[in-house]
Amino acid sequence: MSNETPVSRRALIGAAVGAAALTAGVGVAPASAAVADLNGTWKLNGNGYLGDLVITHDKKSPSRFSGTMYGEQVNGAYSALQRTFVIFRGNPRNWLGDFNQIFVGQVSATGQSMSGSFFAVTAAYGASAQRIEYSFAARRGSSAPSIPPAPTHPAGPPSMAGKYDLRGTIPLPPQPVRLTLNDTGGELWGDVHPGTFGWSEGWIAGRYAAASGALFLTEHTFSWPGALFVGSTVEGWAGRIQGTYYKFEHITPPANGGGVNSGDHRRDIGLWEPMAYTWFIDT
Repeated sequence: MSNETPVSRRALIGAAVGAAALTAGVGVAPASAAVADLNGTWKLNGNGYLGDLVITHDKKSPSRFSGTMYGEQVNGAYSALQRTFVIFRGNPRNWLGDFNQIFVGQVSATGQSMSGSFFAVTAAYGASAQRIEYSFAARRGSSAPSIPPAPTHPAGPPSMAGKYDLRGTIPLPPQPVRLTLNDTGGELWGDVHPGTFGWSEGWIAGRYAAASGALFLTEHTFSWPGALFVGSTVEGWAGRIQGTYYKFEHITPPANGGGVNSGDHRRDIGLWEPMAYTWFIDT
């Protein structure tokens, strides 16, 4: 779709895709021309730390953006259809550990504010065995907003090591998909079979805080995370972890089984495509 597409037509297309996504069980906010991009400076409150979030969308791939947060590099993805975004603070291009926090949230219908949770990757940025999830909020203007209390969940199992069935509305091959996790003091790694991008397997890395029941997993396509799972234990449902799956790329593996070429087989999600889906596993 060209940049010259009228806004009214763009909104109608977004609404149609949103209706289709809702029938698939995906929670989608109504499309709004007012939040077609997040460009500009936002006043950020991240767990009480105030600073600037500066965002610039990629002109060739409008769903992707880069910028700075508290003066540090960020990269992210945005679905205008769902008003949903993910931000990686730090450099996300060299496997887990080279970025420090992951922000996931929603933009308001007016496009003037945003809020959600962020997940700490490293100890220096808030990760511990007790806690990895915090709340944040931001708005356009001269001052940062207040933040709601951080989400709370029941404590989870002592370790996430094991094999699980992964299900949900996520666009996967015939379900269930087998998820295998290793857990070293809350640091997670493993794989999914088959991978969510059509390969025979996908590589997973993440972090887990048993005391507060929160986790995240990144699925990597080469060096950039192509998908993110965030979730937590569920009140009143022992042994279940449930959350949201964010898909940033579409990958079509070659029919002949050869390697994936970024120019021929990889495509970022479109700005007016859904990015967020539900998922759950039984522990």
